[in-house]
Amino acid sequence: MAHTLFADVFGEHLDANFHRGPAGVIDGGQKGDQFADMDGLAEHHLVDRQGDDIFAGIAAGAGVGDLIEELENGAAMDVAGKIGHVRRHQDGHAELVVGKRHGVIARRVVSHVTALFRRIGAARWHDCAVFMQEFDPMNRSFASLRNPRTIALVGKYHSMEIAESLRGLAEYLYERGVSVFIERETSEHIGKKVDLSRWVTCGFNDIGAHADLAIVLGGDGTMLNAARRLARYCVPLVGVNQGRLGFMTDIARDDLLTCMDDLLDGRFAQENRMLLAAEVTRDGKEIAENLALNDVVVDKGAIGRMIEFELFIDGEFIYNLRSDGLIVATPTGSTAYSMSAGGPILHPTTAGIALVPLCPHALTNRPIIVNDSADIELRIANADDARVHFDGQVTLDLQRGDCVRLRRSEHAICFLHPPGYSYFAMLRQKLQWSERPKGT
Repeated sequence: MAHTLFADVFGEHLDANFHRGPAGVIDGGQKGDQFADMDGLAEHHLVDRQGDDIFAGIAAGAGVGDLIEELENGAAMDVAGKIGHVRRHQDGHAELVVGKRHGVIARRVVSHVTALFRRIGAARWHDCAVFMQEFDPMNRSFASLRNPRTIALVGKYHSMEIAESLRGLAEYLYERGVSVFIERETSEHIGKKVDLSRWVTCGFNDIGAHADLAIVLGGDGTMLNAARRLARYCVPLVGVNQGRLGFMTDIARDDLLTCMDDLLDGRFAQENRMLLAAEVTRDGKEIAENLALNDVVVDKGAIGRMIEFELFIDGEFIYNLRSDGLIVATPTGSTAYSMSAGGPILHPTTAGIALVPLCPHALTNRPIIVNDSADIELRIANADDARVHFDGQVTLDLQRGDCVRLRRSEHAICFLHPPGYSYFAMLRQKLQWSERPKGT
């Protein structure tokens, strides 16, 4: 039963990310350096830790036979089937054939496998069921969250105000024994004011492959960009507010190092946020796809005339709408453009998506909330100039007949908050609820 759970939940993630191409081989007669075929995978993740890490033991030369002896045969074969496949020779020697790394994703996937086996250690395989209760495809709760060894810093590119905070944070993390990466554009811009040359500079793909978490210094716009870029890699995010409201960047600059102490010591609140997956088709062909943490907005372009479109939910026609546009917002985005347009605030745990018309011609067209499992489709019926926006940061021009299809993404964003974090306390502060007017 336990190994079935592993196959259904974790194996699916492996299958989705490994390319079954030319193989690199791990067997009992070779050492971990065979992972050179997988771009040096062993050097960062697969380290034999006093025999506790079974998968690392294989990489270091223990061989698949030891894995089979350690675990129940059925479960071991299932693991082998998901990671690669077992090749048995006539003399009984076994080797595990692993597909080459597909982009940078596979490195992180294999690190997750390593984390799994490290947690299991010498225990019997049936204990995996307990571990798997902590693991959810939409809730990447790995041991690395409690002991982050590699942290990436992402800053608001054109804000020199964050320079000293970013450098001070990098130095603090280094003193705590943490490897620090600085996102490339952050380093290029902020590096003009402070010296960041001692830190490793890399792009979002490498951050996704290597980092245990990413700390974002800036406002909600900076967080939105980082979230979309890192969503596929399941990298948890921590927000430090260097902007204005900062609904998603909740750590104040003055509290930065105190909160980092809590974070590195494993004291934090974890919160998962859904994303929207969007696909735009024209004449039956896909022309664009993107993710959105806040919202996807279809609206009028530069001409300023109303647009007309049809709304379908799960294939059912809902209405024909003439308006300035429509906001499709996640619970996270319900406190952004949607709220300004009169939409409802959705708690992050709400399994819903808000559809908020922008200045509808018919006043009876009101905001509605649909289940987050719904397939939403917008068909442009009449528009001389229409556009679709993803989190207000990526824009695409639309034509008559284009379709924008939206659904809940298979990816999710994990936010880490300081101890004592409360969503409603955050709203109360940001929106100034219950405050008496000045002078009263």
